[in-house]
Amino acid sequence: MKLLPWVPKVIFAIMLSGCGGSDSSGTDSTPVPVPVPVPEPVQTLTLKTETENQCVEATPYADATLVFHNENGDVIEQIPGKSDGLFSVSIPAAAKHVSILGKTKYIWDRVIEGDEITTFLDVQSGDLGIVRFVDYSVKNNCGCRDVELDAEALLVNYSGHLIGKSGLSKLDINRTQVSTEICSSDNNILGIQLVSADYKTSSVALIDMTGKSEYQLEEADFSHQGIRIIAAPNMETLSSLFTAYKLKTNPSLAKESIEKLHSPFIYPSIDGYAEFLATGNLDNARFTVKTRVTDNADISTLLPLNFNESNKHLKTEISQAVLGNTYPISYDFSSLDDKVSQFRFALDYYNESNSSVYWKIYGGASGSLPDLQFPTTSKRLSQINIVAPSVGITAYQQAYDLQALRAAIAKRQHSSNWQASSPLETSRGIHFTIQN
Repeated sequence: MKLLPWVPKVIFAIMLSGCGGSDSSGTDSTPVPVPVPVPEPVQTLTLKTETENQCVEATPYADATLVFHNENGDVIEQIPGKSDGLFSVSIPAAAKHVSILGKTKYIWDRVIEGDEITTFLDVQSGDLGIVRFVDYSVKNNCGCRDVELDAEALLVNYSGHLIGKSGLSKLDINRTQVSTEICSSDNNILGIQLVSADYKTSSVALIDMTGKSEYQLEEADFSHQGIRIIAAPNMETLSSLFTAYKLKTNPSLAKESIEKLHSPFIYPSIDGYAEFLATGNLDNARFTVKTRVTDNADISTLLPLNFNESNKHLKTEISQAVLGNTYPISYDFSSLDDKVSQFRFALDYYNESNSSVYWKIYGGASGSLPDLQFPTTSKRLSQINIVAPSVGITAYQQAYDLQALRAAIAKRQHSSNWQASSPLETSRGIHFTIQN
């Protein structure tokens, strides 16, 4: 085949084009791309504020103020709340901690109003969940009404048992009527507890009282069987729903008086009745143990947190630092238990107008408590006369870092099924008051 004379020239031109150019100087004229700066991600903090009335009904709280502090505790920015109680704000570059300020109201002989502050140390972008204030200034019967139950049919098999909603009375031939009340928060479902005279067995009846003021109890109503918990020594056991009472005879009064008996029963077949709470005292500290029990009655291995010989210095050191006002105060309670995840410092004091202030400060298992500035004045923690400061430490079913714990708490607070089992259902806490 005879090659055409123009073919090499065409190939040569294509080769030059592929090499980036063919100008006379031999210099590449393609522009060098300029890197586009990547903007820093916006750090956003979200939370919701609510107010709770005497009936445990929550509504948005519009009068909260969100306050950012820097690492030293100085107030650097304040943001007022909105009618929906929601905050979604950008975190300032210098911000390290955040406080939420609001009002609480109670009725004593008059309406008493005070400030309440919740502070989160070492915040990062994310959801802090719900911060709730209380307003008990308006008396409310919470939709409660009296109901009468006739338990005569139970005498055949349950004479001598104890029966009731919260306070229990002995069921016998002379006492077959149970007077109690049901409230709107009960959704017209009345829970009645039946406990054997020796406190070894118990069952619960859930009665639908819609449109009823009276009801005749039958044995078949008590279909939810209780589990009697075997707890660790030193626990003053309490169920989260029922507190049983036993009757004793007081000769000096010549009548029956009631002695409180902490009920060790839970009822796993009923949502919300399976939580078990225990409290007690160990070495001048108050402990709590909470768990959700579904089948195993023996939770004696769930031991409370306690300060022992190897770590009791932690209690002494933070007490001396608070009393000496030597802020910032470094702390590390991780050696108390490998699942310790949260530290709480709480205090009361009176401000310049002689109004009470309750302040709760939350951090991780270890960290630093700065000399925080009170959000509405120039005063700091080291400059106020603190009343009964206390320290609390909490361990959960699993270990959390601080941000993961806050995310888990927020998720549970926002969940419609807040009673669902989760690692937060089991907690062991210990707290102590710092004595002057």
